[in-house]
Amino acid sequence: MKKCPVCNAVYNDDMLLKCTNCGNDLIEEQQAYQGYTPPQNNYNNYQNVHNAYNSQFKICPNCGNHCDPRAVICVKCGVQFADMYKAPAVDDKPSGLLKVLCFFVPVLGLILYLVNMNSKPVSAKAYGKSALIGFIIGIVLYVGIIVLGILFSLIGLSSAPNIQVYPETDFFYSF
Repeated sequence: MKKCPVCNAVYNDDMLLKCTNCGNDLIEEQQAYQGYTPPQNNYNNYQNVHNAYNSQFKICPNCGNHCDPRAVICVKCGVQFADMYKAPAVDDKPSGLLKVLCFFVPVLGLILYLVNMNSKPVSAKAYGKSALIGFIIGIVLYVGIIVLGILFSLIGLSSAPNIQVYPETDFFYSF
């Protein structure tokens, strides 16, 4: 059995190293009374312990337990701490050349967006945006060329000389 020298909480779990109430180191119960006098519980002592307690320990997001700052999981509920999974800072500045290429080849922009959307979200967004703008401008230009082609063909047909066919002679005359 282990006991907290500050708050006198008793624990049957031999694996615990810190008190779950106040965060102090636990000692074996046999050592608890060998020349140790617990501090007097007054408000000033509580404030000092409370401030030191909050600044030294992690607080579990699941159960609110105060754990060792080096802990990977909470000793009370077993939930893993999220700060273990923080990725190192990555240079997330999009390349100007790649943005231009994505503008002219939108499929490349789509591929770069899908590849980088989790690891480099700022770059992925820039590549996807360039590809989308290039795709939209390409569609507008394509439709414009088709409309101009239709207009020029209609203008060309209306300005063509009138050709009349005289079936008895099989000659073509234009006026």
